Amino acid sequence: MAFPRTNKTKKKRGTSFKDLRNLYQRYKQHAVPEAPLLEPISGATIIHKTVDDVKAIGKEILATLIASLNYSLLPYFFIPDVRIATQDYVVNKYRSGNCAFFANKVVHALHKQGLQSILIPATLPPILIQPGYPEYAHVSVLVPLDTHLVLIEPAYFIIDPICVPRDGTTVHVPVPSFETTWSYRYSKEDNKILVSEHGSPLYHYLLQRILNPSQSISYPVTIRNQRPPIVKFDPIRNCKIAHLSVRLDKRVLEGYHESVGWFEQLDFASLALPTERAQLNRLAEWPGASDEVCKALGWSPTDLRKKLVAIISV
Repeated sequence: MAFPRTNKTKKKRGTSFKDLRNLYQRYKQHAVPEAPLLEPISGATIIHKTVDDVKAIGKEILATLIASLNYSLLPYFFIPDVRIATQDYVVNKYRSGNCAFFANKVVHALHKQGLQSILIPATLPPILIQPGYPEYAHVSVLVPLDTHLVLIEPAYFIIDPICVPRDGTTVHVPVPSFETTWSYRYSKEDNKILVSEHGSPLYHYLLQRILNPSQSISYPVTIRNQRPPIVKFDPIRNCKIAHLSVRLDKRVLEGYHESVGWFEQLDFASLALPTERAQLNRLAEWPGASDEVCKALGWSPTDLRKKLVAIISV
């Protein structure tokens, strides 16, 4: 007679290299991305608060979230029994996620402060666009006021809410993570917030509520991203602490730490070793995956290295 496994004997999934590789492959083949579901933003959604009040609340939320979380796509690949509609909530246990994850966290935090907000879609700056991405490949948080449209952008590590006047006036916003300044202007005729850089069009926000950001933006961008990153940013000093990218397009790992700068890249071929233990040891020797860098990125060194090897070896 066969007995069902108890909690004591049940094998924990997602711990062996085989399990991790299977989870990664399954996620990449999980579902067909959806088209964005959009609805107009009604006048009833306008928040009757002052710009200064919203800016102060938003800045405190941004500082807290950016300090405590990572921008990372890696957790998505290793969620057991993943449901695409809820993935951006589930990755919270890793304290990491993408733009949709951060946007959901902002909306929840604003709600606790008595402020309603809206998820809206945006296109991407050209430097971030990769083959196969949907047109709208970014999610942001909008707080619509009588006089301003307030954008909250933790995924770009912009540490102040962006207050765009409804009268069409342009505002200029420093973006340290890209070492540049972006200019924002509301276009009533286009129903968009237009963003430019040095006078040239860069990307835009569509002023409509998006109802399915996980299915239409988060999932298709994650499965098509050929350079999935982990980034840790310090909102107090307004600078990047650490960065690691799995460059599937170039078959290398890229790593950065603020105390050193960018490390020499690690070629995937150097990890083609006979045993998984040897692969892990080789990865640990690379400065970009040292204990110090892994911990700076908010990961257990062993856990992160195992997941990196699982991706690289697929």
